[in-house]
Amino acid sequence: MQDAEAGSALAALEVLLTDPSTAVLHPMLVTGSVVAGAESTLQDLVAFVASRDAELAARLRVEAGSSVATCSSGWTSRTWVAHVTAYLEAGRTQVLVGTRGLLGEGWNARGVSTLIDLTTATTLTAVVQTRGRALRTDPTWPDKVATNWTVVCVSEAHPKGDNDWSRLVRKHQGFHGIDADGDIVDGVAHIDASFSPFAPPPVASFDALNAQMLVTAADRDAIREAWRVGEPYDDVTLASLRVRLVTPALVPVDEVVTVVPVAPTWRLGPEGLATSVPLPDTSWRTPMALAAGAVGASAAATAAGPWALAAAGGLGALATLGQAVVTRRDHTSVLTEWVRAQVALTSCTPPLEAVAAAVADGLLAAGLTSVGSPALAVDVHPGGEYRFRLVGTETDAAVFATAFDEAIGPVGAPRYVVSRYTDASLPDGPIRTRRGARAALRAARATGEVWHPVPTVVGRNATLAGHYLAAWRTWVGDGRLLAAAKPEGAGVVAAVSGEDPFGATTVVRRTWS
Repeated sequence: MQDAEAGSALAALEVLLTDPSTAVLHPMLVTGSVVAGAESTLQDLVAFVASRDAELAARLRVEAGSSVATCSSGWTSRTWVAHVTAYLEAGRTQVLVGTRGLLGEGWNARGVSTLIDLTTATTLTAVVQTRGRALRTDPTWPDKVATNWTVVCVSEAHPKGDNDWSRLVRKHQGFHGIDADGDIVDGVAHIDASFSPFAPPPVASFDALNAQMLVTAADRDAIREAWRVGEPYDDVTLASLRVRLVTPALVPVDEVVTVVPVAPTWRLGPEGLATSVPLPDTSWRTPMALAAGAVGASAAATAAGPWALAAAGGLGALATLGQAVVTRRDHTSVLTEWVRAQVALTSCTPPLEAVAAAVADGLLAAGLTSVGSPALAVDVHPGGEYRFRLVGTETDAAVFATAFDEAIGPVGAPRYVVSRYTDASLPDGPIRTRRGARAALRAARATGEVWHPVPTVVGRNATLAGHYLAAWRTWVGDGRLLAAAKPEGAGVVAAVSGEDPFGATTVVRRTWS
């Protein structure tokens, strides 16, 4: 039995007629059994029909009711749908309430620019037919912009209070819209970036969300511009992973920064610490003097790659890297600080783009994608959000997004884990010679090991996992690969389960271009 509070088409019409802000739009209801509206609106409808079919209009009668009037005698739905549609297109009524079955497939009113979906239908056919009512082009209105709305009811006081949200998620699967950043994405995220397919937003946020949507929908010029109608497009939808770290990247306001993956310039392994960064020039014969730490983080990053930038934030100012020229008095200080700076890099979390490159190359080597790290696109958007995508086929992009999401996620129950060595130790005391600096690096030994999950798709067997390990060692650093099915691996997985080395919030988006 239907709840007394349940809505209906007639109830929707009554709300529109009793609200002064919508009553002026002369709303009407059309179903398979009735035409309804305000009495004055229906009298005007009869006059409109008379201009098209005088004999039909002579048979029509408007019957007043307690809340709405009806005009269902003298004709049938096969007849009245066409006349009411023409009445709508003439602008005599600006809101038409109808059932999906009556105004679905085959119904055409090109001037409709807004559709509000109150149905519970979620099938692909039903959703396409319903939204298509507003998406038709109008030759007399070349700048037409359509907006589609879905009304969702959510309750936090009922165990099934998110059922309607689940229906909304299903309705938006595979359907695209412009998100707040101007990207064309599918799923509920194009409604609002905070929307998740797994759970509705807090009810307390609904008023603010609704207000923002009304403002956005009212600016139809901005919507049309965002869609870039008439511009070239590739007609492909690629999955991408959006990542937000606890400490977001610093990027200029209103500017998207493209990041190129760079392999680390140092390597910490069983044979000590090796680095491709040249030793500083400590010649004392030149009167020019540069004290240790005089070069800032930006110069250090240029010399030592992206990992140096992360270390710079912790050290304040790195030791002089590159070809510094010093006096004899600063000779020992420069060498000592340079070695310490190299060691400090080993404790840094690897850059996301380095892990992404390892995932891309691991997938390619395993034969799971057709492209590798050269096809990796990494952008950092204002606010610090990273966006990673593999520019290949749609399958390549989807496989990469899922695998990369797992690679930087918390350790759960993977079949394999891979490590990276960290926190090299050095003997105390100053380093006085260049030979001593090299010897100190060779003597450095890792005091820590951080474990990361191997993505499921390359963790199916030892061969695939081996390809991933090779790519990991190229882009991230030396480490070990352990199978969770073996005693040592099982112990490691149990010990680090739940650990989240990157502390990142991630979401997969499918973007059309």
